[in-house]
Amino acid sequence: MQPQMLREIRYYLGMSQSELATALGYRGDRNARAVQICRWETGKRPIPERIARLADALMRIKGGVPTDYRRKPSRGFDEITKRRRERQRAAKQAGKGAASGSGPGAPER
Repeated sequence: MQPQMLREIRYYLGMSQSELATALGYRGDRNARAVQICRWETGKRPIPERIARLADALMRIKGGVPTDYRRKPSRGFDEITKRRRERQRAAKQAGKGAASGSGPGAPER
């Protein structure tokens, strides 16, 4: 399995790195689980075949399409990642506006 495929699966499932690690049976504190997934997703460590098969099984359970772990990630992955980051930034900025006390619904002083 290519490193980016694992990230693609995680995004499809809507899981954090820590949640995926737990689902794959990785133990440890929250940070350690996230670090391990990060290492696999960035290619710093090879993804064990067992983990690749478990991720594939998780996709099937959640109703996703089984993956071919030897293929490269889809070309649209970068676009999906870009859109997701844009949505996160917009949500973060919207949260800052609401937290500052301005805008509709803000208490009057």
